[in-house]
This record gives sequence, C-alpha cells and structure tokens, in this order.
Amino acid sequence: MAHPSIPLNTLRAFEAAARHQSVKRASEELNVTASAVSHHVRQLEAILGAALFTRDGRGLTLTEAGARLRPKLTEGFALIASSLDDHQTHRAMGPLRLSVLEIFAHWWLLPRLSSYPLARRGYALEIESSQRVVSFETEDFDAAVRIGGGQWPGVISDHLFDERLGVYASAKGQGQDAPVFVSKPRQDEWKDWCASASPPIAAASAVILVDSASTALKAALDGAGYCFAGDLFTARDVAAGRLRPLDQAATTSARGSYWLVYPQRSRRDPRLQNFRRWLLDQAARPPARTDDLSETP
Repeated sequence: MAHPSIPLNTLRAFEAAARHQSVKRASEELNVTASAVSHHVRQLEAILGAALFTRDGRGLTLTEAGARLRPKLTEGFALIASSLDDHQTHRAMGPLRLSVLEIFAHWWLLPRLSSYPLARRGYALEIESSQRVVSFETEDFDAAVRIGGGQWPGVISDHLFDERLGVYASAKGQGQDAPVFVSKPRQDEWKDWCASASPPIAAASAVILVDSASTALKAALDGAGYCFAGDLFTARDVAAGRLRPLDQAATTSARGSYWLVYPQRSRRDPRLQNFRRWLLDQAARPPARTDDLSETP
C-alpha cells in the first residue's frame, strides 16, 4: 500500500504539539519557532486531508483523527531515541576518536603522549591526522583540533594556543641557495611577510610548496632547506639543538589559534572530558624558549 511522502520534521512537530497540547511548548522542545510548528501541523493536515486539532483560546485539543495518529508516532520517536542512545553508549565504550592536523599530531601531541594515562579506563584514543576538516554529523569522530577563529556552528571550542610563525634551518647549516619549504595553507602568510617592511632572511630563496607544515619541518631537519613553521611546533627541536631559528614574525598567525572542538552531544562524554582536561593542562605549560634568534643563517 502506497503512503504519502511526509517530511519527518512535520511528524515530529505534530507529535510534540499533541503530547504537550501546546504549540509554544512544542516549539521550545524542538528549538524552533511556534510559527514553524504551526506550519508543519497545517502541512500534515493538508497531506492527510483531515483536521488533527481543534483550536480555541485554551490551547489545542486532538480530534478523533489526531488521537488515532499520535500514539504510534510517540512510540516510533521513542524507539528512534532509544536506538540513538544505544549507539552513543556503544561509542562511549570504545576509544575517543580524534581528528587532528598533521603538524599538531607529529610535532606537538605525540611527543606529549608519554604523560597521557592510556592504560586507564576511559582514556583510550584513536587518532587520525590529516589536513581536512571532518564533519561530526557524517563521520565517526568525537573531537578534533582545528585552526581558526574558534567560531564554528554546532560545536564547542576550547582555545589551546596561538602560534607565531618563523623561519628555521637545520642546526648543521644550510647551503647558500637553499630553498624555503612553505605549506600550501601558509603561502599567503609567507607572501605577506616577505612583502612587509621586515622581510625574513629567506625572502629571496626559492619556494617549494608542500602539503603540510609537517613536511616543511621535516625538510628543514633533513637539511634540505629552510622551513616556515610555528614556534610551538619547532620548540623541542630548537631546544634539543636540531633546529635553529632565523626569523620570527612580529605577530601571531593571521589564520587563527588552535582549538579543541567537539559537538554538543559529546560535552558530557567522560572520555572527552578526560582528554580535554589533560590537553588543556599541556597547552597551558610554557614551551621551550626560542626567543634568542640568530642574526644570520
């Protein structure tokens, strides 16, 4: 038997209004306007060809057709909610799934994981490093680290740190004609800095574009040339004598700060809270000093 195509939001609006016997209370539950609920109810009545409510100054009263329809819808939405709860409970038993930028994973997060209590219950991690921005709605991630202004719709953002960009070279030395490795997301910042009143030492060098700042940093460590990278990602190698800083930008990166972001549904997830507390503590610790810059390459 063919059934009319009815938008799910229309059925949800009717079920909530029928259960509360109030358009206003239904709108508060669904986080939409009262006029939107009324529109959905009228749309459903038009599709079914029957009045579902009688309306008077005291509120809503279900008609016979509305009273027949409501119980099955309430049961159906309860089953959907139960299924989602079961799914979330199953997810909470596994590792916290993180998506982070490659530079953040390799040069900031992984060197600190020795202090993370991975063996304790509720602290397991699953980490994917890439340059792409993942969707919490369509992909199986619980949290991510992003760079930007911290204002993304539908997520909670915790500030981790800001970043000052600089030019770095291998402590073993560079050739006269060494290129500078610049990640593609940073090329506009590199061009702006080179055009400023205080261009970097490597401003006249040939530029090799790479996919990530992590690749640029690895090239410098291998002695292939200079790299354009952030101070917090180079601090350990500078402190260990593997890299030397040549220049540093006067201000923090125009691309924004680094943030831990996660969807509203994860804010009470104990796995997320465990990781969040540890990560914010690590981010608050001062990095190794890189202030004493060399004058010449």
